[in-house]
This record gives sequence, structure tokens and C-alpha cells, in this order.
Amino acid sequence: MATHPLSHQALCGASGGFHPATVDLNLLRILAVVLNRRNVTGAAEHLGMSQPAVSRSLARLRNLFGDPLLIRANGRMQLTHYAQCIAEPLTSWLEGVSSLVSVAPFVPETLTRRFRIATSDYGALTVVGSALGAVMDQAPHAAIDILPLSRDSYRALAAGDVDLILTGGEADPTQHHQRQLFADDLVCVMAPDHPWLASPQAASGRMALSEYLECPHIALVPTHDGKDAMEGQGGAIGKARRVVMTLPYAHLAPAMLTGPLLATVPRRLAMEQNCGLWRIVEAPRELGHFIYRALWSERSRGDQALSWLIDLLAQTSEKPALR
Repeated sequence: MATHPLSHQALCGASGGFHPATVDLNLLRILAVVLNRRNVTGAAEHLGMSQPAVSRSLARLRNLFGDPLLIRANGRMQLTHYAQCIAEPLTSWLEGVSSLVSVAPFVPETLTRRFRIATSDYGALTVVGSALGAVMDQAPHAAIDILPLSRDSYRALAAGDVDLILTGGEADPTQHHQRQLFADDLVCVMAPDHPWLASPQAASGRMALSEYLECPHIALVPTHDGKDAMEGQGGAIGKARRVVMTLPYAHLAPAMLTGPLLATVPRRLAMEQNCGLWRIVEAPRELGHFIYRALWSERSRGDQALSWLIDLLAQTSEKPALR
């Protein structure tokens, strides 16, 4: 018998007095099993119910549909013509209803999704880069697309065009779910011939605030907000610096250093990129630290694949930066 939608006419039965909106879905589940088993006792065992309870439900169903549904003929229980008409579509319909409330277990090995992550070069290097090996091991068919963090990224996140944002900026808890990945602090990077390195103060390994402000600076100005990152982190300290160059990408700053120029970058980035071409010096204590977060939208609640990825990013980001 071909499967077809469970129609109003079919559900109305012989009496025509039944409306689908009034049906108890649990009764329909019992009916599907009874019609499949053609046996009240077997249906009761399958449903984990008592035989009298299933018999009472069958009586209600007979009254509801205006049809006996199951009759004894030639020594066996047989379906009525009406029951035969609704048995297969009823089973298909209930399977569809069940799929709405049951989600298959998440298996990373079978995942073929491309995750879209909006972040800066810092997030790509220190968060995604750290997790990429684990992602490939656990979900070999998954992929990650890094998108530039921009003013539109938050709208894209809400619209579902971006799965995740990685940022050290402030998050709005009324608009986004968030998870802290790690805390990082800032360090100064400079060329090996920087004048400060030859001064007596260099023995301490940390620049004083007054020394820091005397140097010319390369400032990081991320494209997503167009603001000097140090002005957000250091407030008045950031504004007091003498900035001779701005860059949108943190990883480019060390490569641009020459003479007395100084750049202030996150420690993790400096450690990831340090190849002996520049020196890493502790920044003034007044600059403090910042929190790096993963942000996602309410629409992603229940997204098992995304939850798995966020867990993986958090786990691989927990290691502290080397000092």
C-alpha cells in the first residue's frame, strides 16, 4: 500500500464526527502499535503498558473513529477496511512527529559541515590554529572558513550567516551567548637594537609606564571597529602614546619594527610568532589583561555540532602562553 498523508477524511472515519485537532497523540501512538501487532497483548508488551490499559485505549479509539478497527475473523484478529486504510500513513505520520522531538546522537566522525567563524588574525592564529589539529582528528570531513571580523559580523551572527565570533571585545549578554576561552595580557615587542634594551632599566625585563610613553608606537586598529585597540585596553594610557603608524593586523606589527618603534600586542600572539627577529618585553602593569571569548546567537541553541566545536576551541585554548 502506498504511503500517503493522513487526511482529514481518513481520520474522520465512518461517523465523520471526529476532528484531527482533538486527538490525543498518545492514543494515536497506541493505535499504531495495535494495528501493527494486531494483538492487544503484544501491543501492551511493546508499549510497556498493562493489557487492560491498552484495551481501554482501544475502546476509546473505536468510539473516537466510529469504527471497530480490530475484529476477530476466522480465528484471528483482523484489521477493518478503515484500519487498513490508515495503518501505514498513521505509522509514517507518527515517525515524522517523533523526529521532531528526538535528535540523532552527534558523531563528529560523520560531520561534513563548514563552520563560519568571524575573527581577527589574532583569533585565527591563537584559537582556531591551536584547535585545527584536534578538529581534523575528530571530524576529518568538517571544515572551517575564517571570515574577517567586521561591523556586520554581529548582524551576520544573528542572521545565521556566521556561526561563531571570536573576540576580545565586550559582549552584550542580552544579544549573544558567550564562553570565555582564556585571559591574555599585553607585551611590548621591539627590534633587537631598540635603545631601551641598552638602558639600565632593561635589566628588570619590564618597561615602566613613563618609559613606555616616551617611545614612538605602532598601534593596532582592528578593521571591525576602527578603534585603537590600546585605547580600549589602556584608556588614557592608549591615548597618551605617540602613534606613528596604525595597522589593522596584529601579526604585521612586529615585522614593521625598526629603531625606537614599539608595538603592544597580546602575549599569545608574540609567543606564537617570535622567531628571534624582535624582543619581547613585559608591558607596564597598568595595561592589565583582557578576556577572549566565543560568541554565538540564540538561534544556535541546541546546535550539537557548534557546541562540540566551542568545547574544542576552549580546551585547546586553555594552555597559558609561554613566558
